[in-house]
Amino acid sequence: MSTQETVEAPRFGTHGVPGSFETHPHHPGRLDAEWGIGAATGDALVARGHKVEWLPDLSIGTARVCTIVDGREARLLHVGTEPRRAARAMGW
Repeated sequence: MSTQETVEAPRFGTHGVPGSFETHPHHPGRLDAEWGIGAATGDALVARGHKVEWLPDLSIGTARVCTIVDGREARLLHVGTEPRRAARAMGW
């Protein structure tokens, strides 16, 4: 995948670690997954004991990601920016 394709790929997130803010919420075993992960993968995760909560593709409920891959030997920087919310990646 290109850097941008990687950032746009379906995501999942866990909630088993207590949150940073008061009341420190956590949900052991819960997994938020975008539909693009696929029903078969979701079913396999449920079979392993996860509680899968489905999110639409490109959901703002997943982490924010921007990335820059160092390709200076080819005099290139490869960037990927978040399509789920306002974001940018810059390099020079």
